Amino acid sequence: VSQSRYALDFQPLWFWGKRFFLYSLFDNLSGNLPTILAGRFLTLETLGAWGVLQRIANMMSQVVEKFPQLAVPALMEMHSRGEESRFYKRSGQILLIQNVLAAAVLGVFSVWGNFVLKVWLGKELPMDVWIIPIFCVGLLLDFDQRVRFGSDSIRLHFRRPTGAACLKTFLILLGLPLFSHFYGLTGMTAALAALYGLVLLPLTFAKNLFPGSFCLPAKPTLIGFFTFVMALVTGLVLKTLPT
Repeated sequence: VSQSRYALDFQPLWFWGKRFFLYSLFDNLSGNLPTILAGRFLTLETLGAWGVLQRIANMMSQVVEKFPQLAVPALMEMHSRGEESRFYKRSGQILLIQNVLAAAVLGVFSVWGNFVLKVWLGKELPMDVWIIPIFCVGLLLDFDQRVRFGSDSIRLHFRRPTGAACLKTFLILLGLPLFSHFYGLTGMTAALAALYGLVLLPLTFAKNLFPGSFCLPAKPTLIGFFTFVMALVTGLVLKTLPT
């Protein structure tokens, strides 16, 4: 009797543990695949630039995503108390604040990113002027998705986060080698931004795909993009002013 009771107690842990494992697996794959593929399809010079961009992206992730991470205990408590409407409202506020902060930083980096790369690598690379802004757009989309799908994982609803991570992995494997091979670093950054957008649209704004999931409104995403454009334009204006 005791063994059967322990088996029944273990079943929920196995069920959620399996879903969390799949989500973590695909999330790590989608995050590391671009760097792995860059070593195969980019030249040595552009590979160095991509490595710097990835390190900067990791540093930004640690800073920008710290605020949502600190809010996780409070959100879990809201969910455990059944305060779903409050949970939804608070998650939307966290997404809005994160997107505005990330967009402001990424907008400034879009203007001064070439200077950062020059200082980091010790030389100036012949890069397309749109590479860093496109990379920043893709990074902003990725930040947005992580909060959206994180609200589901807090509620132990892993279907939508796992579906998103799986779709990202599949699209990266399918499209990134092609664009990187023919268009180099420009194609790689543009493809990543487009692929993140393809993941964001269907899995964020279509609530009927995953019943029970928390699909936060599109307003924080739009405000984030507006902030990014304003920071980019402001940076360009300040850069052109005579010193």
